[in-house]
Amino acid sequence: MNKSFSINRNSERGGAGIKLLLALVVFILIGNAGYNFVPVAYQGESFKQDIDGAIVKGTVLPTSGKAPIDVVKKNLFQAAKVNNIPDDAVLEVTMKDKAITGHVSYTKDVELLPFGLWVYKYEFEYSSAPATFLVKNS
Repeated sequence: MNKSFSINRNSERGGAGIKLLLALVVFILIGNAGYNFVPVAYQGESFKQDIDGAIVKGTVLPTSGKAPIDVVKKNLFQAAKVNNIPDDAVLEVTMKDKAITGHVSYTKDVELLPFGLWVYKYEFEYSSAPATFLVKNS
């Protein structure tokens, strides 16, 4: 009785190595996608904070004779350079009722799978305006 049980179980042996290899390949692909995507997403979120900071500074702080829009544009271009924002990004700064508003949009290609098998288009679009209490009419 014991021999027939081991004979029938022979066909169930093996396959763990293939499953391990497949799991490792999946984990490596996910790790590669994260390695490529996370820095781009982090730079985008960091750039959002820089946009908000530049808008508030341009609205509140004195500009020593320079137009506040020029100061905000200069700060946005510096922040774009620091955060590796593409050169073709659209940076718009406008003044409306003593308030400076900014709008930035760009797309960036992120290679999620190696060898260009899957390229994700990261789309960034963000508008910023100062809080209403900063621009209340006196």
